[in-house]
Amino acid sequence: MRASGVVSAALLASSAAAAPLSISSILGSLFTTATTDLNILLGNLGITLRTNATAGGAVVPFASQCPLPITPVTINTTRFGHDLTWPKGVNGGQFVNWTTYKANGANLGGWLEKEKTHDPIWWDQYAPDAPDEWTLCQTLGSKCGPVLEARYASFLNTSTIDKLASVGVNTLRIPTTYAAWINVPGSALYHGNQQSYLRTITQYAIEKYNMHIILGLHSLPGGVNNLDIGLYRNSTTPPTSTNNL
Repeated sequence: MRASGVVSAALLASSAAAAPLSISSILGSLFTTATTDLNILLGNLGITLRTNATAGGAVVPFASQCPLPITPVTINTTRFGHDLTWPKGVNGGQFVNWTTYKANGANLGGWLEKEKTHDPIWWDQYAPDAPDEWTLCQTLGSKCGPVLEARYASFLNTSTIDKLASVGVNTLRIPTTYAAWINVPGSALYHGNQQSYLRTITQYAIEKYNMHIILGLHSLPGGVNNLDIGLYRNSTTPPTSTNNL
């Protein structure tokens, strides 16, 4: 209201004067009024508005030094691998031009990478209080492997792919954890036959329906964030941990 009053007064003054006021002078009056009112408002809160931003601290030459104390990371020389190989799929093994490819996709989340929100009825049978797969396996202990293996087999099968293909799906996104590919000592995530299940489903989808497959890696040893899919919820693994890759 006060700002609009300033603009109205300036316009009236302009019409009454011999030379009209410029837009810059009107905006200057508006800015001064707004700044004054803001100072009054912040002053009532015990806050002082700074107007000397250019007189801040010294410029730090980040190009040559880092002002933050970062502990050097010890490189883990252990390397992991897997022997899974894939035959040529569609297009004779040629790369897909994703700028022109029309994808009708389905997400198979909750299959090989378990999330409570994706499979809640099954989850609540075993560990209703566990917020993530890591804690689920810790809760189940030695039963984690058999329970997950059974769910990998029952969650979906080739008939699922048939149904998806019947409605025009030509692309599958399949999330996994790192435990599907490597067995990391000390990790609570289960490393089992995920690759075997993955191969059965993807080869069927590729060979019968020419589907394209997008594999998602939802986690890395040591964690990528503090979400339930980063490693485990509220994970605080330090970046210097030897469990990191």
